[in-house]
Formats: sequence, C-alpha cells, structure tokens
Amino acid sequence: MSSSEPVASRPDRSPQAAHTWLMLSLTFSTGISDGVAYFGLGGTFTGNMTGNVLLLGIGLAPGTALAVLGPSLAVAGFTVGAALAGRALRDEVGAWPRRTTWLLAAVAGTLLVLGAVVVTLDPVPRPAQVSATTVAATAMGMQAAVARRVAVKDVNTVVVTSTLTALASQPLSGADHTAGALRRFLAVVLLLVGALLGAWTVLARPGLGFVLAGLVVAFVTAAGERRTHRG
Repeated sequence: MSSSEPVASRPDRSPQAAHTWLMLSLTFSTGISDGVAYFGLGGTFTGNMTGNVLLLGIGLAPGTALAVLGPSLAVAGFTVGAALAGRALRDEVGAWPRRTTWLLAAVAGTLLVLGAVVVTLDPVPRPAQVSATTVAATAMGMQAAVARRVAVKDVNTVVVTSTLTALASQPLSGADHTAGALRRFLAVVLLLVGALLGAWTVLARPGLGFVLAGLVVAFVTAAGERRTHRG
C-alpha cells in the first residue's frame, strides 16, 4: 500500500510544478518585451506598470521634459488588457481553463504580428514607437491577468518587487522554503536575462525582440494546453 502513496500524490504536485515553469517562462518573455520597449522604443515599459507610473509622475513635474504620452497609453493599454482577460476568466473553473489557452494565444499572436510590423520600420518613428508599446502593454495586461489566475506564488510574470522582498525576508530552512527561494531567484534572473536579450536585439532590429517574446508565449500556450487538457 505504501508503494502506491507517492503515485497518488503526484497529480496534486505536478500541475503546480508545471505551472511554475510556465509562469517563469512568461516572466522571461516580459523581460524581453520590456527590454525592447524601454531601450528601443522611447523609454516606456510594456509590463512593468510601476515603472510607467513613476515615469509618468516624473514627467508631469515642471521642467523635467520627460515624455508622458507613452507611459500614459501603456498604463491604459495594460489596464484594458487585464480587464478583458479578467472578465473572460471570471466564470471559469480551475487554474488553467480553456480560455487561458486562448488568451495566451492572443498574447503570442499580438507580439508576433507586432514584431513583424516593427521589423519593417527602420528607424521606428515616434508615433509608431508609442503605438507599439501600447499594443504590447495591452498584451502584457492580458498575460498578467492570466498569471494571476494560474496563481504561482511570487511569480506574477511582470514585476519582481514583491518577489525580491519575499526572497530576502523569508528563511531558507526546510525543503519548501528552499524551493520557494529558488523559484523567486529564477523569476528575478529570468526577468533580468530577458531584458538583456531584448535590449540586445534592438541593436539588430527592435521588432526581433517582440517576435522572440511571442515565440516564448506561444511555447507556454502549447505546453500549458497539452499539460492541462491532453494529459
């Protein structure tokens, strides 16, 4: 009887473990998108709304001459995307309902199409920069709402402030705490590496980063759908 107990416990742990890696992958894609947008498209974030709110506040101060249109539209787009995804998931059951797959597919498609369009522009004019970051921020809002539904602790895919706080303040004793610390550490590192990669792609073509981010989200979409609905 005892030999069957580990097998019986696997279905409870495995989905959460799979979701953790999928959300960490989305964190990586957010880093890419933000690296492209901030470094190559006018200094606006697509996923980090804390940064945009701060940029907006600084820009509103007299004499700063910091652009406020980009951050304003990015915050608005992110809010709209999160609201749409939240409404779509409101009556769904489970951590990864079928609509989660469709929403992430929409995020992936948006980033891929956006990247393809931006690649054709060299240089990217200011109106196109603002439009691109707004569209990408809307997609990131949808992604963040999906991540909130999947609910992997400390991995919301768009910011790591609370993740860093938990990493620094919680003890490391015990297997659960060690696993949690590793999860938080990876979230921070993957966001950093994603931003590095996104900024690097700008040196070639800004749109390439969006394409890469879209491919990562597409992989997460397919993996999550297969893991949840196809066994």
